[in-house]
Amino acid sequence: MTTNTTPTASAYARAVEPEPSVTITDATFFGHGWQPTTIATLQAIWFMPQGMAFTVDDLAAWFSQLGWKSTNGRPFGVDGVRRELALIRQAGYIQAVRLRGDGGRVAGIRYEVSKRAQTDLPAAGPWIPIQNPNQENSSSDHVPSPTGDGGRREKVGNGNRRSNHVPLATGHGRRREKVGKPFSQVAPCAVGKPSPPHPPEEVDTSSPNPLKPTAQPTGEEAEDFSPEQIADAERFLQLLPAPWAVGRQTARRQAPRLLEAITAQGWDLDRHLTAELTKNPDRINNYSAVLKTRIADLPLKASVTAMPRKTRTEQHGPALPAWCEDLDCDAETRRRAHTDDHGFTYTGPCPDCHPDNQTRQDAA
Repeated sequence: MTTNTTPTASAYARAVEPEPSVTITDATFFGHGWQPTTIATLQAIWFMPQGMAFTVDDLAAWFSQLGWKSTNGRPFGVDGVRRELALIRQAGYIQAVRLRGDGGRVAGIRYEVSKRAQTDLPAAGPWIPIQNPNQENSSSDHVPSPTGDGGRREKVGNGNRRSNHVPLATGHGRRREKVGKPFSQVAPCAVGKPSPPHPPEEVDTSSPNPLKPTAQPTGEEAEDFSPEQIADAERFLQLLPAPWAVGRQTARRQAPRLLEAITAQGWDLDRHLTAELTKNPDRINNYSAVLKTRIADLPLKASVTAMPRKTRTEQHGPALPAWCEDLDCDAETRRRAHTDDHGFTYTGPCPDCHPDNQTRQDAA
């Protein structure tokens, strides 16, 4: 069993850890508003092999195949899974960790579901390295990871059997099966009687990965950040230079998405981020829509600050123009605040030291 090398921010994974002697205490069982579906959801995740990556959509699809129902009798869907995960997280069994990739760069956020409450976990830093994709995780003798071949059991790794009850998380896990392959059909299995293999269910969709979530961060994911961080992000969005500044409701919706994006891509709520989000303001009709797109597609900060220097050096000479040292000019991006004919403030290339302006002066 292997984990992904490029996990997304919304991915969940079964934590790799020694098996505890006690998993749920009476305080947890009675003190967090848990329902039977909460216990069933957590136990189902515990049946997964350690380190197995999955998403909320993966769990919902698996539970749907198992025929699980909510308390109202409706299918146990994505919203129901999110509610149960929120209760499990409040009890301390889900921990959000930031992943560190090559060179120490932020590679994303992963939620690890543990068999011990967070207060019982050993002390560790907020960063963990991405696991080697070639490393094989051993799984339980009773409920190892599935094969995705319709329930056929096989010998893998150290000889542990793989159960046909645990679905393949097709959204992210790097396994032998083709990424994007749908869940194998799951049916109840009587004790001592292995269930016959079933062909994979066909999914009629144009998406290369139908089980991969495409929704933006929701209120549950916003719980990763403190109220102070959310408030700072909302204020940042409302104080962007006009016409980029947004209102209170839009700022409230976009703040969690912005925090998740800057955490994953190495940015801070500062003038560098302002310059990146408000660059190239010309010929834009809907600034709010463009801002939302730029937040969702925020590039790595290192690429924004480093790539222009390399490109300019290769094309226009060995060095950048000297920084003008103006207080409004950013030394790294060489951009500063400008005011247009209508009195709106925007960021643009510095007329004194930006490479584009220097190139035009040299050409003239």
